[in-house]
Amino acid sequence: VRWSDGHWYHAHLQSNSDGRHRVSWDPPYQSWSSEDVAADAVIPRSDQAREVCNFDVALAFVKKLQSMKASIKKQKLQALELVYHWTREENVGKIVENNLKAPGSVNADGTRVEVKNGAVYGAGIYAATNMRFGQAFGGGLSCAFLCLAIPGRITVCAKAAQKLKPTDDSLQHGDLRVFKTSEQLLPLFLTDSQRAGGLEECARKIMN
Repeated sequence: VRWSDGHWYHAHLQSNSDGRHRVSWDPPYQSWSSEDVAADAVIPRSDQAREVCNFDVALAFVKKLQSMKASIKKQKLQALELVYHWTREENVGKIVENNLKAPGSVNADGTRVEVKNGAVYGAGIYAATNMRFGQAFGGGLSCAFLCLAIPGRITVCAKAAQKLKPTDDSLQHGDLRVFKTSEQLLPLFLTDSQRAGGLEECARKIMN
């Protein structure tokens, strides 16, 4: 659960007859006292499939799309695509609040986004068009972010270790995608494989 201090903790929830929840803490927090909280005070655990669209993130995404509209039309570029991004459970809340960010960027709370899994194809935000791609980076999490993405000018990687060009907006290598800026991505859903197909249909309706 996400507690009042803004951090995520492992806990068990039990519904009470009055509609409230009893929160019991898992290791290493089992010494903490159990607490009763209102039902609307509980934020779903990070591996629960749900809609995660953030208004401020959506606004930045739309502005970015509008700023690239002329070049997309002139160069006959692909306007939008759907991609998945896997991350560890402790990162989910910050991504919902701040969007996916390239290493070196700073979140609203002042924390800096660090390189966790290397940068073989250059600095940027790594994602994939295939949900199974990169699942290991989820650290056992059952859900991935399903996002709208603006490819823009594309570096097509024809050989290993080719990097995103400074003049391009994204890189493609098979299912892999690397995006230069946060504003090119809009997380819509956190989804597991069971719900991914239906949520992709919803996302495609938004694209059209």
